[in-house]
Amino acid sequence: NVAGSTFTDAAGNNNTAATQFNWIYDTSAPTMTITAAEGADGFTSNDSTLALTFTSSRATSNFAVDDITETNGNLSNFAATSSTVYTATFTPTADGAVTIDVGAADFTDSYGNNNTAATQFNWTYDTSRPTITITASNGSNAVSDSSTTNDGTLTVTFTSSEATSNFAEGDITETNGSLSSFTQTSSTVYTVTFTPTADGAATINVAGSTFTDAAGNNNTAAIQFNWTYDAAGPTMTITASNGSNAVSDSSTTN
Repeated sequence: NVAGSTFTDAAGNNNTAATQFNWIYDTSAPTMTITAAEGADGFTSNDSTLALTFTSSRATSNFAVDDITETNGNLSNFAATSSTVYTATFTPTADGAVTIDVGAADFTDSYGNNNTAATQFNWTYDTSRPTITITASNGSNAVSDSSTTNDGTLTVTFTSSEATSNFAEGDITETNGSLSSFTQTSSTVYTVTFTPTADGAATINVAGSTFTDAAGNNNTAAIQFNWTYDAAGPTMTITASNGSNAVSDSSTTN
């Protein structure tokens, strides 16, 4: 700045105040944050697309779709919604890990400073349906599918191929018996006690679409477990003959 009356012209007139000159010195690099409407960084889901948002810490006019690198998918519908916010749709190619990146020095702010690299956004695309396997034991020994035993109860184990938190006793259907003591022993293993009602065939089943994995995929139907409960003791009948004719019980012969 130059204040008024600090110098004079040849005639002795004092100067007027100068119009102040202003300048901003800025070497701060802009940053870029990547988010998705469907979930936080590192999540797993079966969403067919992700709605991505790229938010710059500074106004920029030269951020473009080509500044984004992605794996296991492709981008579409890239658009600027403001001088700092951009959106795009990500469509995965196959089940598996997905990464979204913006590298360093891909765009600039209004002062010409290059951006720093964004923190990578990670997502796992999972459309695989979980399966569940049904096995049984009598407490000490395995009881195989389609076998016949006289065990008063069976300990039935349900093993999911993927972690689940919403498998419940009500998802199990059974015939010729009842369930009790349903317990979750891990994120993939559940047990229950089966008590037969009467001698005869018993079945234990889990239908499809009764529980989900962490990605929201419905399970497939289990292979039905079959067992026959037989507690009837065998009987022995004693008969006699003399070689050609029957000899009846309590009879007298020579």
